[in-house]
Amino acid sequence: QLRKRKSSQSAPSLFRTIITSSWPVLVPVLLSRVAIVLFSYTLPVFLKELLSYLENYESKPVSYGVTLAIGMFISSLFASLLNTYNRYQMLLIGVKTRAALIAMIYRKALRLSVRSRNETTSGEITNHMSVDADQWWDMSVYLSMWIVCFFLGTLHEYLNSANLCLTT
Repeated sequence: QLRKRKSSQSAPSLFRTIITSSWPVLVPVLLSRVAIVLFSYTLPVFLKELLSYLENYESKPVSYGVTLAIGMFISSLFASLLNTYNRYQMLLIGVKTRAALIAMIYRKALRLSVRSRNETTSGEITNHMSVDADQWWDMSVYLSMWIVCFFLGTLHEYLNSANLCLTT
């Protein structure tokens, strides 16, 4: 029964562990990434309205143009602040992940048997500790972008399907 239980369990996943342990930080980061996308879409709309106002500025009050300019400024300011927050949080997740991986690999290297130490060189262990942990760190910096791209792609597919249902 022990063999059956072991075979029914899924293989341990480092990615799943990182996502699970970072989930409380990842949710606000993902929401901020979606907000960044929305703010970046508002800038061209404000710019289009401002340019149309400047073409025919006598028909509308000056306060309308000032409001559009302030709207552009606030939109880009919030996008920039959210982007900075997002990068900071993802760098923190990356540093914690890298430190945990290096500690885990080092702990495993200390527990190697004599036979395994003869098969594994110290260079291979150092390679795991530096290169592989750095790759996870680099991945974690851009993790929120990939998750949001997947979310927006799924949302686009869903909205496209809903749009097709409405038009037929």
